[in-house]
Amino acid sequence: MLGLYINIPFNKTISNYQNSNSLLDSDEYQVNKYVNHLILELRTYSNYFDRVKTIYIGGGVPTVLTLEQMERIFKWLTLIKPIEFNIEIEVDTFKEEHAKLFKRYGVNRVVIKADTLNNKLLEDLNRKYNKEQIIKTIKLLNAYSIKNINVDLKFGLPNQTLNHVKNDLKEIKKLKISHISYYQLEIEEDSFFYNNKIESDQDLAIKMFEHIIKDLKKHEYNHYEITHFALNNQVSLHNTLYWTLEEYIGVGLGSHGFINNYRTFNNSDINEYFHNPLQDKELQTTNDNIKNYLIFGLRLRRGINLIDFKNKYKVDILERYPKLNSLIDNKILEINNGNLRLTSNGIFYSNLVFEVFI
Repeated sequence: MLGLYINIPFNKTISNYQNSNSLLDSDEYQVNKYVNHLILELRTYSNYFDRVKTIYIGGGVPTVLTLEQMERIFKWLTLIKPIEFNIEIEVDTFKEEHAKLFKRYGVNRVVIKADTLNNKLLEDLNRKYNKEQIIKTIKLLNAYSIKNINVDLKFGLPNQTLNHVKNDLKEIKKLKISHISYYQLEIEEDSFFYNNKIESDQDLAIKMFEHIIKDLKKHEYNHYEITHFALNNQVSLHNTLYWTLEEYIGVGLGSHGFINNYRTFNNSDINEYFHNPLQDKELQTTNDNIKNYLIFGLRLRRGINLIDFKNKYKVDILERYPKLNSLIDNKILEINNGNLRLTSNGIFYSNLVFEVFI
């Protein structure tokens, strides 16, 4: 299965945990120029379109584009017949016209970048929307028969309490959201929080995530990847491509891809991108693929099947990486039904595992 990722790098505002490198309020000429170059780059991959099964348009905030700009991209994508067509949105840039456009062009999965449903915390984050707008957006998407919705939430926010997390979960479950991605806050260098030495409480963050896992499991969400939870098995097909080392094309500023055993890296400077989208491509060795297969595969709660891995790479994982045995002894990893996987406790120490392969 082949995926296509498209990056729209523009933002309307910057959250207080993001650095100022993001492209803010770019003028119409620059955005139009970007869309033109994006379509030119897309065209270079058109011979792969019949194999593409998932599309993911992310950013930035794709809904910063005008409807006309967005439709120009969508028209090119009608050459593809994907199983899953994702797009990210932020509710302060989303209008009913977007929902109409999504339905017309076959978008069937929407990712709402919400962070939290607590209005005071949203204000602290410099988000320009509120809980009521998030709920209104979800109901609007449902009205246009887009019911496969993922809500991105965060825990470990400054001033966030366990009760805040519990209330977010209560609201999301009430809305019968099919997929939840719950990430621990990462404060980027040169962000407002970073420069003002505003930090998260790490011990409290662990307690929050323990509660999130327990609560969502109780309400029949499948915890299928470290940070991802799916109701009725509505897992993210596109993200699963990354975790299972399947191929995907990366298009747009700063995008990366994995195609024909090459890792591709696009330019991150917009003027360089206009000159030449592709900055570099690297042929992957067997060792590269083994490392990535293990790092990504162990993010999945089912883990990695030891026999399948040995058949694929002619390597015994535990012989090649003997340090894993001590992680098994310390109950960070376990072997369950022939799969090497993180234990329930090991989820909180996953970086210790990934360091073994780096």
